[in-house]
Amino acid sequence: MNGFLLEDCSSLKEKPIDVNILESHKPSMSCFHAHSHYEISFIISGNVTVLLSEQINSGTQPRVVLLGPFTKHYMIPEPDRLYRRINVSFTEKFVTAMPGEWAALSSIFSKNGEILLPDESQCRLLEQLLMILDAETDPNRCRFLLMYYLSFLREMNGMQKSERINTPEYVLKALLYINGHFHEKITAGALAEHLHVGRTTLLMGFRRATGITFHQYLQSVRVRNVSRMHERGVSVAEAAEACGFCDAGGYIRAYRKIYGTTPTGRK
Repeated sequence: MNGFLLEDCSSLKEKPIDVNILESHKPSMSCFHAHSHYEISFIISGNVTVLLSEQINSGTQPRVVLLGPFTKHYMIPEPDRLYRRINVSFTEKFVTAMPGEWAALSSIFSKNGEILLPDESQCRLLEQLLMILDAETDPNRCRFLLMYYLSFLREMNGMQKSERINTPEYVLKALLYINGHFHEKITAGALAEHLHVGRTTLLMGFRRATGITFHQYLQSVRVRNVSRMHERGVSVAEAAEACGFCDAGGYIRAYRKIYGTTPTGRK
C-alpha cells in the first residue's frame, strides 16, 4: 500500500456525468484521496476544512473546489453546522465530445486543485444551475449546461480565489502513511520519527491542517475500510482485525464515536 487512494464515483460507470446532493450533520467518512474523473464540489454551508496538496482552507464561507483527475484532496466537515454541498462529477470523454469548448475551459482545473469564493449572488446562480443540471436527463443538454457552468466558474476563477495557506509536507506524508499502513500499529511517536519531525510538531500540525487529531483520522480510515470489506462479504470480525482493530468490539466503539450510533443503527 502506498497511501494513494483512488476513489471513483460508482455512478459514472453507468453514465458520464453525475450530480450528487448532500445535506447532513453527519456526512459520510472521507480521507485524503483522489479519483480519475473531474469533480466540482460546491460547498454551500457547513464548517469545513478543505485540504489540497498545496493549500488549506477552513471556515464556514461557501466555496467551490475544482478537482481534476488524480488531484489529492480531503474535506472535513464539523458536525456543529449543517453540511450542504453539491458535487458534479464527469468523465473526460463526456467533455471532449465538445473539443473546442472544453479546450477553452479545461484550464480552470489546475494540477493541485483550486478553491474559489463565490459571493452571495454567485452562490444563488450556482445552485440554480446545478438544480437544473441535476433534473436534466438528455446527455447533450447536460453537456451544454455543464459547459455553461464551467464558463461561469472560469470568470470567477479570475476574480476570487482563496488565500493560500500552505499544507505542511509532513502532514501530507502523514496522511499518505496512515492511508497505506492503517492495518498496522501506528503511534504518533513512531510516525513522527519516520517523518523526521518532533512528536508535538506532528500532532499540532496535523490538527491545525486537518481540523481533527491524528488518532481520529487513523480511526476513521480504519472504520471506513472495515465497512468496505464488510460490503464485499467479509465478516465484521475478520475485517476489523485486518484493519488494525483488536476485535469487532473495537471497530463498533470507534464507529459509534464517529457517528454517534452503531453500524447497524445507521442503516
